[in-house]
Amino acid sequence: MKPPVVTVCPGHKIKLSSLDPNETDGSTKEKALQRFCTVREKSRSCTAGGEARGPPMHGVWHSATPWISNFLSRDYPVFPGLAPTAPPRFHYPAVNEIEFAAYIAKFERLADRYNTMLFHCRALIKKHGVLRNIKENVDGTYSFPDYLLLCLTKAAKSLHSVSVLIGLPYQHGEDALVLTRAAYECYIQISYLLADPDRTDSLVAGRVGVSAGRLIRHRSKIIDRETRTEIATVVGVTQMAAQTRWPEDQDVHRFLYPFLCSYAHMHIATLDAYRDGYRLTIQSPNKIFQAGLYAFYCGCLILNEFLAFKALTSRERRKIASFLRGSARAMDTILKQMRTPEGGREVPRRFRQRIRALGQIDR
Repeated sequence: MKPPVVTVCPGHKIKLSSLDPNETDGSTKEKALQRFCTVREKSRSCTAGGEARGPPMHGVWHSATPWISNFLSRDYPVFPGLAPTAPPRFHYPAVNEIEFAAYIAKFERLADRYNTMLFHCRALIKKHGVLRNIKENVDGTYSFPDYLLLCLTKAAKSLHSVSVLIGLPYQHGEDALVLTRAAYECYIQISYLLADPDRTDSLVAGRVGVSAGRLIRHRSKIIDRETRTEIATVVGVTQMAAQTRWPEDQDVHRFLYPFLCSYAHMHIATLDAYRDGYRLTIQSPNKIFQAGLYAFYCGCLILNEFLAFKALTSRERRKIASFLRGSARAMDTILKQMRTPEGGREVPRRFRQRIRALGQIDR
């Protein structure tokens, strides 16, 4: 006699990896996994240990499991892909159902870590998010730390919005990738400035002056309108990515930035994310996995840069570093199984090399 599809008591935490789709009382794998998603969501509103556990915040990414039933109803493979110009397919290796379930469980753990990542960002902003140029009414004295904290704040807001977009009921992965690009650009600018604080004028004083009309752009320079004196240089995202504190950033950037830009702008390469067969649709759960993974990657990179923030206490620094090391391991378990549509591992390898440095306090 086979056991039921899944047994759950109020307040119990369920792991998808513990569900054997072959032991489902005659149900197909698709029905078993869909049933699991339904029970999982019901269990979140139950009570455990005398502590009320209400339903998750509306629309916020709490777990990867609610995505499964949406993907299983589609005609294309479960995992959307890495390459921006390829169809939304992820060439997952042929494995049995148990390995399949375990792989989904890895995304579930990543979702839990995503919320912790947001918590660390908010804690930094709450404690250190003071614009001293404005507070002390000075002109540019504290532009360097002020701008770093501004980048952190903007990124944290975008990363929270990503979690809303990829969660139920929205599941707009493509739009989440647009915000992921914004968070990624924040990281690039943070690391670019930390590599050389003298570059601050190019991102702060120079741009403010151009906006106010006191300065003008002349080729690759920003100059004073009257004296023609050079104030700063014009620098783009790709140029900054090649001059961060981490040489590996340039390798990741060659893939990640064009991929994110293809969703921020209109690009024919994104067609498959907006169609269901020959019909166009705005109700497809495409690119949710990518948005969650890449947004989490960007958030961890930003937190890692703030390990060098002098205002952090040693306890804060150790706590964030420990979280980042665990996050690197969590991402690595996913990345090492990823493939490009051609079956290659070069792109995932770039990400894996970059995250190895996460949590290194001495950098």
